[in-house]
Amino acid sequence: MKSLNNRLYTIGYSPFTDEGFIEVLRHHGIGAVCDVRSIPYSRYKPEFNKVVLEQRLARHDIRFFFLGTMLGGRAADPELYEADRVRFELVAQSSTFQRGLSVLRQIAHDHSAVLMCAEKDPLTCHRTILVCRQIRHEFDIFHILEDGTLESQQEAERRLVKLVGIPTDDLFRTEEELIDDAYDLQAGKIAYVRKE
Repeated sequence: MKSLNNRLYTIGYSPFTDEGFIEVLRHHGIGAVCDVRSIPYSRYKPEFNKVVLEQRLARHDIRFFFLGTMLGGRAADPELYEADRVRFELVAQSSTFQRGLSVLRQIAHDHSAVLMCAEKDPLTCHRTILVCRQIRHEFDIFHILEDGTLESQQEAERRLVKLVGIPTDDLFRTEEELIDDAYDLQAGKIAYVRKE
């Protein structure tokens, strides 16, 4: 079931300056940034460190919510790993992640919200491959690309199927099955691996 405010955006901050980031948020009417980074800091772009970003957004009347402990790609629970690689399907079933989705649904209901992480391409980030996968039938999801244009979730999924090399001419499988396989394959490629 879609919420009353059923549009949700995602963005990766890496291609933006801090000014450019604010500008693109304002252009798309974003009222709330939901930070889904597990570690809300950047060595390369300190202007996107949690405290700095939160203060800057507040000056532009944009709310900031840190959801990385619930919706981040680096799970804290060791049971959600296999051979030191986080398993997105296990994360998605965890009570912590499900709580995070509930919080996100409420924020997205109350505000025009964007999921924020670092990666510029939504297909190489857990914000899409983990989080959006779970809520893609509840929201009209749009990914803000590095040039400020939008890619719909459906367009991103078609691109994902091509990216992972799944043949689309299989007469025995539905489009939904192909998309699910593409998510699984991409999750295996991008999932966080713990380093000893």
